Amino acid sequence: MTTSRKTNRDHAKKKQRPMVEDQVIAEQLERLLTPAITNQENYYRKLGLRERMW
Repeated sequence: MTTSRKTNRDHAKKKQRPMVEDQVIAEQLERLLTPAITNQENYYRKLGLRERMW
C-alpha cells in the first residue's frame, strides 16, 4: 500500500498581493505626515542633535 502525503496548499499560495497605491490615500498621508516630520527635524536642529544627518 502506498500512502499519499498531505500537501500544504497554503504553502503554495501567496497570501499577500502587492497593493496598488491609491493616489488619494498617498496624498492624505503626505499631508498628514509632512508637517510632523518637518517639526521633528526643526526640533532636533534646535537642540543641536543629529547635525550630521542634515
